[in-house]
Amino acid sequence: MSALTRLDVISEQEFLKALPSLHAILRRAIDELGQWFRNWRIEVNPEKSAAIQFKYSKIRSQHIVDFDTSNLKLLNANISRQRKYKYLGVTLDTDFRFRDHIERVRKTAIFYIARLGAMLDRKNPLLYLIVNVPDRRKGNRPVTVSCDILCRDDFLQASSIVHVTRRRHPRVSSGRVRFSTMSGILNDAAIAEMLGGSEEEGDDSDEIDLDNFTEEYPEYLSSSSSDEGEDSDEDNVPLSMLAGWQKKPFNGKPLPEEALHDPGDITTPYEYFERYFTVELMEQMALTKNQYYMAKTGIQIKPVCSLLDIKKFFGIHAIVGCIKFPRLKMIWSEKYRYDPIANAMSRERFFLLRTNLHCVDVTAVNQTEEKTKNRLWRVQPVIDAVRNRCLQLPRDAGNYSVDEQMIHFEGRCDLKVVVKNKPLPAGLKNFVLTTYKGQVLDFEIYQGSTTNLSDSDNFRVGASVVLRLANTLPEGSFLYFDRYFSSLLLMKELTKKKLEGTGTLMTNRFNTKKKTLYEFKKDNRMTRGEDEEVVNRENTLSVVKWKDNKGVLMVSTAFGAAPRTQVSRWDKKRKRYIDVSCPAIVKNYNSFMGGVDVCDQMMEVYRTWRKTRKWPVKVIIHMFDLAIVNSWFEYRADCKTSNRKSIDIMDLLAFRLSISDHLLNGPQERDQGKILNLLKCLPLRNTE
Repeated sequence: MSALTRLDVISEQEFLKALPSLHAILRRAIDELGQWFRNWRIEVNPEKSAAIQFKYSKIRSQHIVDFDTSNLKLLNANISRQRKYKYLGVTLDTDFRFRDHIERVRKTAIFYIARLGAMLDRKNPLLYLIVNVPDRRKGNRPVTVSCDILCRDDFLQASSIVHVTRRRHPRVSSGRVRFSTMSGILNDAAIAEMLGGSEEEGDDSDEIDLDNFTEEYPEYLSSSSSDEGEDSDEDNVPLSMLAGWQKKPFNGKPLPEEALHDPGDITTPYEYFERYFTVELMEQMALTKNQYYMAKTGIQIKPVCSLLDIKKFFGIHAIVGCIKFPRLKMIWSEKYRYDPIANAMSRERFFLLRTNLHCVDVTAVNQTEEKTKNRLWRVQPVIDAVRNRCLQLPRDAGNYSVDEQMIHFEGRCDLKVVVKNKPLPAGLKNFVLTTYKGQVLDFEIYQGSTTNLSDSDNFRVGASVVLRLANTLPEGSFLYFDRYFSSLLLMKELTKKKLEGTGTLMTNRFNTKKKTLYEFKKDNRMTRGEDEEVVNRENTLSVVKWKDNKGVLMVSTAFGAAPRTQVSRWDKKRKRYIDVSCPAIVKNYNSFMGGVDVCDQMMEVYRTWRKTRKWPVKVIIHMFDLAIVNSWFEYRADCKTSNRKSIDIMDLLAFRLSISDHLLNGPQERDQGKILNLLKCLPLRNTE
């Protein structure tokens, strides 16, 4: 065929002028084709026909066809206009760019390579990896997958070279990656001989270890590659995971047995509470409150705030959480007076202490410098006191949950975040580690860049929080968390620490735009109670998709889909409860994940609700409520270990009121002398 000359090429302007006549010719040809179908009595489904207008341009048009283009009809039925259409195995598009076709072929090639890698021994020379890294400025280049054999329907067939594209991978710089087999065409006898040779070697591994491939076969490595740029932890999935997920059952692990501790001495509720809010902490709050008032006004509080005043102050808050008043000042009103509080402290004294509530001497601190190190420095002594007691609680190889807790605050604060779909959407975010029964073992208030997260450079915030809170757990512990925290790299890191993790998983953290590990069924193709499970090649990680009302994706290093149980679910169509199959990973997650929710529920029942514009006051009161709830968990655990009858165990309301009674009516001696001696060194303002 001879080359075309310039006279043979129609210019773009002439082509646009000829479009109306071309559409007329096309319509006339379709009408003649339809008449031919009628004459020969051939039935045709026009709905399966499609029309595409091919127009190559550097700028992609937003419209499928040009403006004012008439419709095409076949047998009096409109032919739908398409932007792309698959015809004879090739996906055609209007711009002649073949991107959709290349993407489809790329996924098919990766799928067959994965199946081929599962069949062959990883030391078999049938497959090897060659990495060719061109100049970065060239961008994404085609990936040549030269496969002389493909696995289809369990038969080995010859195939031609397939060209696909591949996006930049964290372990391979942007460029051309070539998967190749041995040179030459392999016949069936040669393939059978090679497969037989791999079986005689006796290697138990049935997959290709792509991570260690270049180390074992350095002669196949054409050039090295290095990581360029920073990627998220979801994109840093090892290259071996691309071909390592198989649809098979997971070998689950048994749940840890609950350890029995020696029962301690059952003391009074206040003694349990004093382990969190120590006397030293309340003395420091009394001292700093006097210092703040003196620095602000130049005079001393009269009478000086003492330890007894701080105890009464918190005792009032403990009662206010149990007995609700629309307005706090109504407690001291003549008509609605509540004597247990009104007789303990006057209204003016209470609000004076509340306004000047501090636990750090702000006058002796460089606030700008301290804020860059720790943005919670104003309330750090209270946080440390409560957290130190939480860290002293016994820990065994049990079930623990990690979740976020909101410290509700609506005012102005640099640390305030808004989390939608939360009962308390606005406030400070507190990451909490609890037992599955609700007892707090550790927590970390999120403060942005100054948060104490050692692994924040390698993981996202959620994964870093889990690793930070799991440092105090013994080996063999089972952790449960939701999809905000979970990722594949987090599970791999927990396995290194000999910890087990289970949680829900975002779909874009399993299958990203850069890599597809496994394609699960769509929700509309799954029935209620159906599940699908895949396992990684090391058999250490299981990913299960389960359909209830809608699909949910879960990942675990301890549980798989088996054994399945029956759960009761409400059916809207039948108007009754039905039994639905439930995988083991879902059942165990629902059983042990709600520890933080139990703690929130206990705090919410008798929470101290008071409005304030100062976020340090909100944090201190939140820590006060947390200390009461956690001390009640300690008290109840000791009572159950000592086999005390349930009727003799105080509930949370009685426990809280007992603490408030001790704070309000404890020892009445006033310890003003110690605080006055500490205040003598402070200068007084001349008020004359």
